[in-house]
Amino acid sequence: MDVVTAHEPAWPRGLCVGCGQVWPCEPAVAELVDEHGTGLPLAAALWAMFDQAAQAVPTAPALALYEQCIRRPLRYVARLTAGAGR
Repeated sequence: MDVVTAHEPAWPRGLCVGCGQVWPCEPAVAELVDEHGTGLPLAAALWAMFDQAAQAVPTAPALALYEQCIRRPLRYVARLTAGAGR
């Protein structure tokens, strides 16, 4: 079952519809972690977001989309999991 959320991307601006932050916002990443965990399923979900963004904004630099859709969310996940281990 898919998670229904107000935190969805608005391309081509790349902002969250729900809160106006850069997509994926921290609440959206937290929802992805809740749904997929922190392993390979999360990586696949982030890659799917990257693919969706690349199709929605084909003129965007790939490295910028990679930073937004994969690297930045993974840094947030690392902070979430580091805090959980304390």
